[in-house]
Amino acid sequence: MKTGLATSSEANRLEEQFHEQLADIEPRIGQLFGFACDHSNNPFGPAVIGHAYRSVLQDVPVLARARQVAYTTLRDVLSDQLAPL
Repeated sequence: MKTGLATSSEANRLEEQFHEQLADIEPRIGQLFGFACDHSNNPFGPAVIGHAYRSVLQDVPVLARARQVAYTTLRDVLSDQLAPL
């Protein structure tokens, strides 16, 4: 459960930080790929990427501190990737 909360927390932080940019690009993604795109299904958004990341990490036996570092690193990488939007 903590893993899910960490993922949601990081995704929420990034979605809040880049709200304007994501809101601008999501309709374009939806139009391009033919589906109603929002924060929950944007293939380039923090929620979807975070969920995939969590799915990979959930079965890896690591200490809580290492998991925390992994999520902080994910946030940093996504921040760098979302900034150019």
